[in-house]
Amino acid sequence: MTSDLLKALPNLSLGRSLLGVLGDYFKEDKLKLSFTFQSKYLGMSAWECPGAFAILPYVEHAFGVYHVMGGLSEISEAMAKVCRELGVKPPARHAGETTHARRPKGARRGNCRMVKKFWPMRRC
Repeated sequence: MTSDLLKALPNLSLGRSLLGVLGDYFKEDKLKLSFTFQSKYLGMSAWECPGAFAILPYVEHAFGVYHVMGGLSEISEAMAKVCRELGVKPPARHAGETTHARRPKGARRGNCRMVKKFWPMRRC
């Protein structure tokens, strides 16, 4: 660990939730919650998200917000492309799980059901 990191540790709100840290700055619950949407990036609620992530709104404001052209699904597509190039194929036995939306035949737009499929990744 560098000395700069050691000096910063007390300010990182380790051991506190994101909502707890925001409570130091805002009294109104609605205002606190308006600064918690970044916890969704981690798939966590504001009550479970580590307080150190309270820095995300500042980082986005100071340095800008970057996004994947074409949406986040492009990351999965690029990873799948690399796996195919490396010879990774889904095996006959399925261990990992992904979920796909599938529209039943003749169903109107917006009517779909979730279908679970299993696709582990291993090199062949």
